[in-house]
Amino acid sequence: MAPTVAGVGKGSLFKRGDAASPEIFTTVVEITKIGKFGVEKPAVEATSLDSTMEDFVLSLQKGGAISIEGNALPDSTTQGATSGLKSDIASEARKNFKIVYPTALGGKTYTFTALVTKWEEGDIDPKGVVKVSFSLQVVQGANWAANASTPFYYA
Repeated sequence: MAPTVAGVGKGSLFKRGDAASPEIFTTVVEITKIGKFGVEKPAVEATSLDSTMEDFVLSLQKGGAISIEGNALPDSTTQGATSGLKSDIASEARKNFKIVYPTALGGKTYTFTALVTKWEEGDIDPKGVVKVSFSLQVVQGANWAANASTPFYYA
């Protein structure tokens, strides 16, 4: 049996675009976990009156939600309420983001557009690091094409 060639997520980056032209992506500091991401294409019931069995067709693709966790740095320019992810909730702005894999995983970059829909900070205790989490809803995107030069869109 050949040894595995799997890699670990160490060195992965979560980046947030500034909406400028050209757009500059800044790494969100001290992110400790990027949740699962992808797309879904739900099956919709489409049975006709002369069918002998239920029938289905695929509906519109939709991007999923992505959870991001990290060490809480509320005054950070990339996490905070002034210019970071937390400010994106108040502004309701669609932002471009990138997930960058480390070289060990091929260095792939996934680019997508999302709304920040949730911010939570906490579990505060005297022996633990205060954590922060954000939820993002992908609003445009489809194929998660790695190394795309522009945000992906539903095809």
